[in-house]
Amino acid sequence: MSLKKIENALKPFLAKHSSETFYLLKIDANYIGLKTEERFETARVRKATEWDQEHAPLTLEQIKQCDAEQLEDDHWRIHSATTGSAAISLEQAVLDDNTRRAEARAQGNPYQSATSKQTQQLRWGNTATYGELVELGFEKEYQAHYKMDDEAQKTSPYARAVATVIAELEAARDTLFAGVKVAPDFKIVSAEHGY
Repeated sequence: MSLKKIENALKPFLAKHSSETFYLLKIDANYIGLKTEERFETARVRKATEWDQEHAPLTLEQIKQCDAEQLEDDHWRIHSATTGSAAISLEQAVLDDNTRRAEARAQGNPYQSATSKQTQQLRWGNTATYGELVELGFEKEYQAHYKMDDEAQKTSPYARAVATVIAELEAARDTLFAGVKVAPDFKIVSAEHGY
């Protein structure tokens, strides 16, 4: 895909999201996706809230109110501990799970730390990405690339095509992102593999 086609495809999206601060353009699986600070922060707050809920203390009464499916799905550790050949009492299972939860809380919510592994995975991973904004048109090359071992992928036709697109995007960065807020550490990357 030509740089002009990429620009034409991205410009309406960038204009629509001009109030956001972009920090990453990534090519993944033959598509261009973008990440913004605002979308990341929304995802981080959601994950932090989910973590807090998943690690809150439980009462025996809460567990007793669960039906079998809910117990198995939402409280699988307790379910597993109270079934099978080494089953323990429901009371002990709740106590054990609350001990595990308290130990996790004592370590702190990882989504409250900007440097935690979980926060960094959220920031740079596939979560919170405006993904599949532009298809690059390298589907045949991508399918062949995907079937190669890591060493062969480094120099595959797909990897070379993506490297060319990245170089073109880097050269046109100021034009492409004119009028759009970008973070000081804005990056353009291929997210195919870590090699």
